[in-house]
Amino acid sequence: MFGGNLVAIVVVLFFVFLTMGALVSVVQELVAQLVRARSRSLRRCIRSMLQDDTYQDRIFNRVYRHPRIATAGKKVRSLTYINENDFAIAMATAIQPNNSGDDDAICALPDSILALQEGKLKQRLRLAMPDVFRADRNPDQIKAAVASWYNAQMNTTSEEFRVATRFRLYTVAAIVTVLLNVSPIKIVEYLMARPELAQQFALVVPELAEKVYSTSENTLATLNTTSGAAPGDANTLAAPAGKLNAGDFQTLLTFYECKQGINVLPIGWPWMANLAQQVDSRKNSIMGAKGSSQAAACGRALANANVTLEVQTRLQALGIASILTPAAPVAAAPANPAPAAVMPVAQPVSQPVAATLVATPKTDDAVIAKYTSDFQPVYGPDPARDPWQFVILGWLITMVAAAQGAPFWFDLLRKLLSRK
Repeated sequence: MFGGNLVAIVVVLFFVFLTMGALVSVVQELVAQLVRARSRSLRRCIRSMLQDDTYQDRIFNRVYRHPRIATAGKKVRSLTYINENDFAIAMATAIQPNNSGDDDAICALPDSILALQEGKLKQRLRLAMPDVFRADRNPDQIKAAVASWYNAQMNTTSEEFRVATRFRLYTVAAIVTVLLNVSPIKIVEYLMARPELAQQFALVVPELAEKVYSTSENTLATLNTTSGAAPGDANTLAAPAGKLNAGDFQTLLTFYECKQGINVLPIGWPWMANLAQQVDSRKNSIMGAKGSSQAAACGRALANANVTLEVQTRLQALGIASILTPAAPVAAAPANPAPAAVMPVAQPVSQPVAATLVATPKTDDAVIAKYTSDFQPVYGPDPARDPWQFVILGWLITMVAAAQGAPFWFDLLRKLLSRK
C-alpha cells in the first residue's frame, strides 16, 4: 500500500514538473520573441564579422541592405537566419569598391579584400579565408571558403545563444515558481496525508500529461491544461441512461460547480483566492447562496442535497465521487429508506431546486463544516508559517525541474508509467 502510494505521489510530481516545464518553456519563448533574441544574436554575429574601427558599420549595413538579405516581405530586424550562400554573395558585394553582378562580386572578392584600407577587418578577412587567395581558386571554392567561415562563426553564436536561453529559462522558472508558489515538499506532505487523492490523481496523469506536452510543443499561446472529456462534459452530466429527475440533475450540477476551480494540489498564494472563493452569479443561481464564500455555500448546499444512486453513478463518470463521504444521519428520516450507500434526502425532490438546496439546513453543523472543509482551497508554502529553509528548498527544486523543459519530464514520466 505504501509503495503504491509512493509511486502515485512520484507520478503526480512528474506531472507537476512537466506542467511547470511546459509553462516555463512557453513563457521563455515568448520573452525571446518579444526581445527578438534570435535576430539580435544573428545581427551581433554578422556585425562582429564585418565591423572594425576603420569602416564601423558601413559594410555590415550594406550586407543587410543587399537584395539577397532584405528580400520583399521580410523585416531585416526580424531575420533569424541567413543562408550561407546568400551571405557569401552579399558580403562579396558589400566589400567590393564598385557595384557589379553577384558572380562578378564573388570572383572579385580576393581583390576587393586586398583593396580594403588597412585595419582589423582586412586582416580578419585574410586570416579567416585563406583559400580565397589560392592561385587555382574558382567561384565555387570562394563561396565555400566564405560559407565555412560564416558557419564557424554561427556555431559559436549558437552556443552563446543556448547559454543565454538557459539563463532565461532559469530566470523565468524562478519567477513562475515563486509567483505560483509551487513546492514539491508541500505537495508530497499534502498527498502523504491523503493517499486516496494521490491514487485518483495519478490515474488521470497520463492523459493530462499527453495534453500538456502536445500543447506546449505545438503552440506558444497559453497552456490548455484541461482534461478534455473529463469532469466538465455536459454530455456526461445529461446522459440519458438511468433515471435522473430535475432534482438529481441539479445535485449533479451543484457537485460539479463546487468542485470546479478548487485547488487539487497545494499551489498558489492565499491572495489568489479572491476569484476562487467568491460565488459568481452562475453558482448563485445553482446553489441560491449569496454573500457566502464558495466553500461555505458548497458545504451547506451539498450537506443538504439529495444524493441518490443515480447521482452517485454520474459522479463516478464525472470523476468527483471522492467527495462522497458518508454523512451523519439527519433528524427526520425520509419516508422510503434509502440504500446504505445513499446520503439521506433533506428535502423532497418534487420541491423547487432552490428550495432543495437552500432550505434551512436539517443536517448537523459538524457535517456541514466537514463538507465546507472539503471545498476550502489549499495553497503552497507560506514563508510566514512554514520553515523558510523548506520553502526556499522547495522553490529551488521546482525551479531546477521546470528549467529542464516539458520533453525531459514527459520522457521520464512515460518510462515510469511503462514500468508500473
